[in-house]
Amino acid sequence: MINAAILGLGWWGKHITETLSKSSLIQIKAACSRTKEKHTQFIEEHNLKYYKNYIDLLSDNEIDAIIICTPNSQHEEQALMAIDAKKQVLDLRKNGFEVSTIDLGGGIGIKYNEKSRIVDVEMYTNLIEELFSDMKLEIIIEPGRYIVGSSGIILTRVIRVKKGKDKNFLILDAGMNNLLRPALYGAKHSIFPVKLSSKRKVLYDIVGPICESSDVFMKNAKIQELNKDDLVVISSTGAYSSCMASDYNLRPKAQEVFVKEKIWG
Repeated sequence: MINAAILGLGWWGKHITETLSKSSLIQIKAACSRTKEKHTQFIEEHNLKYYKNYIDLLSDNEIDAIIICTPNSQHEEQALMAIDAKKQVLDLRKNGFEVSTIDLGGGIGIKYNEKSRIVDVEMYTNLIEELFSDMKLEIIIEPGRYIVGSSGIILTRVIRVKKGKDKNFLILDAGMNNLLRPALYGAKHSIFPVKLSSKRKVLYDIVGPICESSDVFMKNAKIQELNKDDLVVISSTGAYSSCMASDYNLRPKAQEVFVKEKIWG
């Protein structure tokens, strides 16, 4: 059994800890985070030793390996975190740890909606080269979302418009089994009608047909007034709507159509 520590208790660090808790080969014994208050419950639930300073963590003789977790690179903070990751690698080596590989993750964002901020890929590449080119490290980058995230859409149909006292519901024939991200962690995708018109805009909660309170794509969406059978696009679904799709509630997966220029099939 390898005893390991998690450096960084963000979403990804917690996910790794919970995943490895099921492993018989590696066990997370400690965590290092700048703010314990945000993670107290998680630390207690997993019986983790807590370190505020990763230098103190290095003196723990029970720890055989350290997993460094870097955050999503969709925002400018990634530059600071990449610098911090380099400092951590240097400190680990200084204290006798062998570091041969660093995984910088796949957090290069795409444009999900008008508010999305996109990292400059050329700048990001130059930053990685400048920081790590002289460190004799294997560098792993996972740009799958950046490559395919914007290439997929869901084409869905309005099956009912439900008018309520306080709000209107736009019910689509696509559901959370087709695109799980909004229900799973509140992801937001742009949604718009196939045929644009000058109709007045209306506030809708855009939902699926599954009898689950979490089957919601977007709340308080202001789009043109729509009717039953109107076609709607859910954008930037990439491979999410394929690899994360399921047959939940006995609903079949959507048919996939691949398009190249004017050829489709």
